[in-house]
Amino acid sequence: MFRGALPPAGRDTDPDEPRPNLLDITGVVQEGRLELGWTYPAAVYDQATVERHAEEMLAALREIVAHCARPEAGGRTPSDFPLADLGQEQLDRLLGTGGHVEDVLPHTPLQSGMLFHGLVDTEHAYFDRTAVRLSGVADPQAFAAAWQQVADRTPALRTSVHWHGLPHPVQVVHRHAELPVRHLDWRAAHPAERTDAAERLLAEDRAAGMDLGTAPLTRLTLAALPGDEVLLVWSTHHIVLDGWSTGQLLTEVCERYASLTGGPDQAPPVRRPFADFLHWLREQDETAAERHWADALTGFTTRTPLPYDRTPAEAHRARSAAAVHHELDTDISRRLRESAARAGVTVNTVVEGAWALLLARSGGRDDVVFGTTVSGRPAELPGVEGMIGMFINTVPTRVRIPGGPVLPWLRDLQERQSDARRFDFLALPRIQAVSDVPSGEALFDSMVVFENYPVDESATARTGVRVEEVRADDATTFPWCLRAHLAERLGFDLAYDPALFDPATAERAAARLAGLLTALAEGFDTDLTGLDVLAPADRELLAAWNTTARPTAPRSPVDLFAQQARRTPDAPAVHDGERSLTYRQLDGWARSLADRLRAAGLAPEARVALLLDRSAELVVAQLAVLLAGGAYAPVDTRAPEERRRTLLAQAGATLCLTATEVAAARPGAVAPPAHSATGEPQVSAQGRGVAAGRRRTRMGRRTGTGLRGVRSRPVSPSRRSRRAQQRRRSRRPPHSPPRRSRSPPSTSTGGRTAPEPRAVSHCPPSPPSPPRRSTTGSRCPPPIPTASPTSVHLGLHRPAQGGRGAAPRRGGAGHRRPVRRRGVRPRAAALAGGVRRRHLRGVGAAPQRRLRGRRPGRHRRRRLAAPPRRRRRADRAVADRRTVPAARAGRARLLPRPHAAVDRR
Repeated sequence: MFRGALPPAGRDTDPDEPRPNLLDITGVVQEGRLELGWTYPAAVYDQATVERHAEEMLAALREIVAHCARPEAGGRTPSDFPLADLGQEQLDRLLGTGGHVEDVLPHTPLQSGMLFHGLVDTEHAYFDRTAVRLSGVADPQAFAAAWQQVADRTPALRTSVHWHGLPHPVQVVHRHAELPVRHLDWRAAHPAERTDAAERLLAEDRAAGMDLGTAPLTRLTLAALPGDEVLLVWSTHHIVLDGWSTGQLLTEVCERYASLTGGPDQAPPVRRPFADFLHWLREQDETAAERHWADALTGFTTRTPLPYDRTPAEAHRARSAAAVHHELDTDISRRLRESAARAGVTVNTVVEGAWALLLARSGGRDDVVFGTTVSGRPAELPGVEGMIGMFINTVPTRVRIPGGPVLPWLRDLQERQSDARRFDFLALPRIQAVSDVPSGEALFDSMVVFENYPVDESATARTGVRVEEVRADDATTFPWCLRAHLAERLGFDLAYDPALFDPATAERAAARLAGLLTALAEGFDTDLTGLDVLAPADRELLAAWNTTARPTAPRSPVDLFAQQARRTPDAPAVHDGERSLTYRQLDGWARSLADRLRAAGLAPEARVALLLDRSAELVVAQLAVLLAGGAYAPVDTRAPEERRRTLLAQAGATLCLTATEVAAARPGAVAPPAHSATGEPQVSAQGRGVAAGRRRTRMGRRTGTGLRGVRSRPVSPSRRSRRAQQRRRSRRPPHSPPRRSRSPPSTSTGGRTAPEPRAVSHCPPSPPSPPRRSTTGSRCPPPIPTASPTSVHLGLHRPAQGGRGAAPRRGGAGHRRPVRRRGVRPRAAALAGGVRRRHLRGVGAAPQRRLRGRRPGRHRRRRLAAPPRRRRRADRAVADRRTVPAARAGRARLLPRPHAAVDRR
């Protein structure tokens, strides 16, 4: 076990070299024996002392060996499983003595995700069943023995999964695991009976589930069929095997079966352990991978929509349990392979491109993201092709659909996919965390799997076992999952969630995808916009819809509704729960609301936001906006307030309607008091006996009402102040700009308070729209954006004398001298065109004596004596004023341009 003391200078040591330690112990195993060498300086230690310490160490080693050799002894240390990252207490609780354990390994990112879904999903997610009909298997018992021999050599078939009381899930590889095999004899059954029995078998196996904590995570059922055929039902959990591994295992089982039944005894393949891949995975730069995926997903903020028949509920867990199968014919498949080979792209890239086009056309997007399953086997790891385990991963694939030729687009897609393969080891939750998609929302709802598993057909042929038919049942947790496979013919299965999609919807999607692939098989010289996604069934449906008995002229929805209301006024038009509206009631309600919208100043083609849920009020509001000449923008009331504000600002809505306001417009309904954005009641003239429209003023002239604009403060309740402001407005010349007073604005209509529309509230102002053309051909200036409006003010303006743009003479019929009343704070007044604007003292000045008679000189002197800054502000107000011509009873009048609405045509 040990040698005596070595001389102070060994044969491989320089005598003059400084010694780092006074005592060196060197160990080496030669021919199965442990040899320890002790090196020490003779000037420091006696040989007897060194020999005594060596004998004591030898005795301690012998005690350790004897203890470990006893049957009751056991226990493993964290150093036995360096990849597991578990402490001693955790290992003792997990393994006990640990004599039955070969290794403890961590999970890959996808394995952790599968475990999570398997725990929260009651439908046994990622529990796969494969039914394979094999010929050439005359001895099912020998076939089962071949499976056991392969399991003894394959750690993945002897693995269990544990997570209770551990910091992270681990997989435990057992030294031995007996494969459960069930034998059935269906040789005497009729074909129909065998079919029914196979369906019952699959249903029973699916209901049985699988215990992840018990090894192995695989079980077999062998049903003997007539002749030398058997039905193999192979049930396994996807957490331990990927599709690449299953093909290799089946080939190895057939080779072992051939050797057991008198065939050639092939040497088992040499495979690297799955732990080597886990070592490689731990050495990767995850920070660089996160940067790559963050750059790849920059700007993508919401997942790509799918054509759902039923919107998924918040708590719904998707499961693609049903599938639609489709295959291209042999000639189209051959031409597709040849076209891809000439272009230098793979068939997998063509399938992904066609899927991206289908998602883009069905969702109305030109930027889509879907999941892609990658093999996960790094090319820089030698022997990775023959390793058995779970290597695959799911990563996002982002595809933009520009205009242009197909070939450069496909090549760019393949190049970006190749670049992403260097970072496809990162877990999907971490990829989603670095994207711009909001937290808690899925990055994608569909995925593509291109099955291209390596199968040694020559080895399978040598064994005499042939695969006659394969049926797989491996539902995923995505609403849509496309599985494509290429042999003589290109086929694909579109798996879908029956709770979200009807079978007809999935069949149409599969037919459209087949049409896109058929068009691409003709070559990649066409343009992306020229690829038609419609299937033949879609074209037949469109042709049937467009086959009318007689030609009809295009008409507006308003005219069509009016015609139907006249034809069937008492027929039910709207059903909302227990409520029902006839066409007559719907027409009266909508027209009443449309009158209120027009009275509030709704301009033609102006946008109205509808803050309503699906109800009869929503139908009334939509029809009323169309009757008023506007355009409506429905807003989801369940959306966050900030999102609604952003939507209203981007839509440029000038008015908003709620269910309460729509209900108040119903004939006979009592309108609730309107409130401003600050919550203060607004002044309304309803109930005072003053009707909107044209009034006779104190001067005996008729004037009309027009949308005065929007203000940021509530209406003043002071009647005296309001009438004083009304009087000054009515006497202001048409070209005079609005006052920029700091006093609260008021509503006036020719000296009387005008009714405000109760059923209309104003939205936040939208950005200024571009200049528009008036009916006379002149260019109208854009509307002036204002501060956040809270109420509508109506005002009357005297018609101009002498035609549009003519300024009345001083003291003439079209001019009245500004008047002050005692106790009323003066506002600025202006003379007609050509005369400089007069200036009175601003808000806050003390009441001044009323101006009487013809004293313009005194008034003018006071104005010229005002500070220059105040004069410039008044002049700017004149320059900023916008006016719009309108006809009233054959006489031209000028209306102020609304601040938060487009021009009235």
